[in-house]
Amino acid sequence: MNKTTTPTSLKYAFCILFAAIVIVSVTVNAQTSNDAILYSNSGQIFTAPGSIVQVNGGFTNDGGAFEHNGDLKINNSSTEGSFYLLTGSTTSGNGLYQIEQNWFNNSTFNANNSDVELFGTTAEQLITGTNPTTFNNLILTNATGTRARLTLNSTVAGQLVLNDRELATDDNLLSVTNPSVTAITNTSITGSEGFISSNYIVTGLGALSRATNSTQAYKYPVGSS
Repeated sequence: MNKTTTPTSLKYAFCILFAAIVIVSVTVNAQTSNDAILYSNSGQIFTAPGSIVQVNGGFTNDGGAFEHNGDLKINNSSTEGSFYLLTGSTTSGNGLYQIEQNWFNNSTFNANNSDVELFGTTAEQLITGTNPTTFNNLILTNATGTRARLTLNSTVAGQLVLNDRELATDDNLLSVTNPSVTAITNTSITGSEGFISSNYIVTGLGALSRATNSTQAYKYPVGSS
């Protein structure tokens, strides 16, 4: 299904999905004076491998089942480009989630073999919600001056790719449970290395925990901004 929705007269324009639907590709656009949200209201959504879903607004899974195996890109528009998992919803699959604003998890996220990429341009991108998220691969490609920040404990089971960005844990614990030496990577350019920060010196809280299973050298890229 190829569909472009460009609302022109509604103050709040939604693409609302109630029933089971298989998506090959879809684009939902918001104009300057309107809001666009891809909203699953207890529906079932399946995105096939190779599919592309682009939302210029936001995505909300409200009590639905979302199995994502393609490429989902959530851009900022007149509505912030955030990804919301509300109570009673389940999200799973092996797809790529590209999020320009915040990640809200108030329900069940099964990471499987998925990638979550935070590519925002605002001051901060939050990983937040009421339920801690376990990611498979978490990738930071934020713009210069943008950092990702945890508001609750979070886990990376696959690979954490920092590039040259900051991931702030504040008072929370970031656990990397993959014992591979390459489970955490960052850029090798001196002075531009990505790093993990915390409030530990001030509050005694906030830390990076990573699993190990060999005598090789492991990287602990911690620092402060």
